[in-house]
Amino acid sequence: MTADLCDGRALQRAFRQHPVDLVVHCAAEVPKAAEGYTDSAAAERNLAMCRALHRAMPAHTAVLNISSMAVYGAPESVPWTEAMSGRPDSAYGQGKWHCEVHWQACRRTTLSLRLPGLFGPARRGGVVFNAVQALRQGTLPPLPTAAVAWAAVHVDDAAQAVTTLCAHLNSQLTPGVRPPSRGLADAPTLTGTGAIALHFAYDTPYGIDRFITALADHFRRPRPLMVIQPVVRFDLTQARRMGLSVDSNLLARALLLTNPVEPVTDNA
Repeated sequence: MTADLCDGRALQRAFRQHPVDLVVHCAAEVPKAAEGYTDSAAAERNLAMCRALHRAMPAHTAVLNISSMAVYGAPESVPWTEAMSGRPDSAYGQGKWHCEVHWQACRRTTLSLRLPGLFGPARRGGVVFNAVQALRQGTLPPLPTAAVAWAAVHVDDAAQAVTTLCAHLNSQLTPGVRPPSRGLADAPTLTGTGAIALHFAYDTPYGIDRFITALADHFRRPRPLMVIQPVVRFDLTQARRMGLSVDSNLLARALLLTNPVEPVTDNA
């Protein structure tokens, strides 16, 4: 069904018609360009969606809230841990952080999954797509003019992470249901009134300059001159404990956007 997520009555009707134990909240106004990160009105609308969902949902319904690496801002040290959140440097990041804080205060079973940027066949734009297409054709991709904290994962890998976390939540919400994989015995307990957050990314150092340089080398193009970019790397201890697969190769996943697929063995 289609409904306005800020329309409380529509949401209440939806939950009456479709009772569920778990909601995966992905909806948000996501920036499509740099100026979108300064849109405080969009950030407020994202928070309004969360508030309306909470009011409409039955008390027992759990939430898997899709958040963003934007909640970190730009920590100076690496690797980034989940505890480094709460100092976003953009309106979008502040909105995502306020959404996490809102769900934490709701005292329902909640897990916030902090994702980096997504790329995949359906997205005809963004750093990964633009760089792959440009360098494959021998042209110069758009280059950042300032330092930008950046990371990305293929949308299929993000979807698999969401599926795994849903299965894990379901195993703790439903008596008798086994966890989705081995190695989760020491994973954090999600049920009750607590809320946790974790990030998902690849276990690799990120940087737009690193990524574009690796692509240029792969396609045997000259390395473009770029503004030096910050290194971003995530501490993925929590993600591994939750059974998420973090060992994919960024460059290999990016080259899935080429046709035909070109094999890659070196690290991004």
